[in-house]
Amino acid sequence: MSTLVYGETDRLMEWAGPRNDAGVIPADTVAIGVEDDQGNIMAVVYYNHFTTYNCSMHVVSSGAGRWLTRGFLAAVFAYPFVQLKLNRVTAYVRSRNERALRLDTGIGFRFEGRMVRAAGDDDLIVLGMLRENCTWIPEEHRHG
Repeated sequence: MSTLVYGETDRLMEWAGPRNDAGVIPADTVAIGVEDDQGNIMAVVYYNHFTTYNCSMHVVSSGAGRWLTRGFLAAVFAYPFVQLKLNRVTAYVRSRNERALRLDTGIGFRFEGRMVRAAGDDDLIVLGMLRENCTWIPEEHRHG
């Protein structure tokens, strides 16, 4: 059994920060996590760079697949699309991170472009999800 963690961005980012390669975490960051029965964090999804219509979304996991549940995905997408009423979320993934690319496209993100050498010696793949295409939120929240 896993537990959703919300409202504890500092604690979640203490765990996620050293595990990702994004550099300095922006001050506007908000995080949602999931932990196991022993209180061990299994994954953190965090958002930042908020605008009127969009935010960036990042995923950091422990490597164990048990965290990826329908309930967690519903919470992850309810935050930007239902609570904040944003039109889209954007993900930037290193082109060599095939596992993350499979995950993101598998849950509904669409390829939007490539930023050549934007990650040092690697490219960044730009992925996006529009609210109306998000199957993880109720139909009544997809439009409007």
